[in-house]
Amino acid sequence: MIWFKVKKLEKGLADGNISDKEGFNYLLINLIMCSIVPYLSINDHKNKWLLILEVTTMVIMTVFGVKKTFDINENGDSKDFFKRFLSLSFVNGIRLVVFVAIAAIPLGIITYIFENTIGNNKNVKDICSLTLIIITTFI
Repeated sequence: MIWFKVKKLEKGLADGNISDKEGFNYLLINLIMCSIVPYLSINDHKNKWLLILEVTTMVIMTVFGVKKTFDINENGDSKDFFKRFLSLSFVNGIRLVVFVAIAAIPLGIITYIFENTIGNNKNVKDICSLTLIIITTFI
């Protein structure tokens, strides 16, 4: 992988010397970074173990999901992985936003009822939040 030499990477891309496997590695590292960076920019987690668990879960799910899609494409016709991945990711991302927006209303009501019956326990709220993030990421 080329890390800093943009001209060398541009030449490799123009000459067709960068394989899909190398492109996959760039995509995977980019997605891992996008999974981690949001957690580095905020520091409102009271439980560090929960933050570590959340970041670890996000990275594992990202690596597994992207690797699985690459393998499925390789075992199929092995064509246009990046075009397929990016277009399907975009459409599924839009669908996920709509799903989360629709699901947020009943989940907000359930959370409100849950907090008023159980109490305002920070650990319970954190674990519920982690569970919702994992479910959303999995979907």
